[in-house]
Amino acid sequence: MKVLTDQAFLACAHRTTSKVKNTPSQSWVTIGGKSVLVEPDPVPWTINGCPNIVPGQKPCTSTIKNVTGYSSFITINGHPICLDTVKGLTDGLPSVDYLVVTPGQDWVNAAE
Repeated sequence: MKVLTDQAFLACAHRTTSKVKNTPSQSWVTIGGKSVLVEPDPVPWTINGCPNIVPGQKPCTSTIKNVTGYSSFITINGHPICLDTVKGLTDGLPSVDYLVVTPGQDWVNAAE
């Protein structure tokens, strides 16, 4: 599994045009100059461009809960790193998952 950086592309499950705005919670550990994401990333982050604009439903605008994808083996300052298996819920109605499209780097793998 790849380690996520601040250049990762995360999107809601409607992902044709949506993109999660990355706001890393740490910046001192990097891969190729890109900050490694750690728990509690990627929550709560803004989602832009969700196409779920249907009457009676709400487009995804934020990540609200992480379900899976943190390493149980590698931590930074006590916080597990995020892997490309990160997945969680959005605030859309009905709520859908957000997930990793690309990890933001292709060099470093880590154990879950």
